[in-house]
Amino acid sequence: MDVPRLWRVAEVARILNCATISVYRALEAGTMPGYKLASIGWRVDPEELNTWRGSQRNTTGARDRGGSRPPRLSSRSRGAGLTGETERGQT
Repeated sequence: MDVPRLWRVAEVARILNCATISVYRALEAGTMPGYKLASIGWRVDPEELNTWRGSQRNTTGARDRGGSRPPRLSSRSRGAGLTGETERGQT
């Protein structure tokens, strides 16, 4: 009998192109399918992940907000200071 290979959190994060902490949070919250194995941590079944991804495509998100503009970022998030500006917008 073949045992299906389960993916580690880092592998799932790489596939979903997100941070590992995001995967951990989704697993802990129960919004992403996975198994917490006592001795080795979280594991995700690839088939269950693919099913979950398919169900996530039509959930409320940035694309469903009615416009094509991304949400605004704070000045800190936009990288204030990287262009020679201070946080108050002065040079």
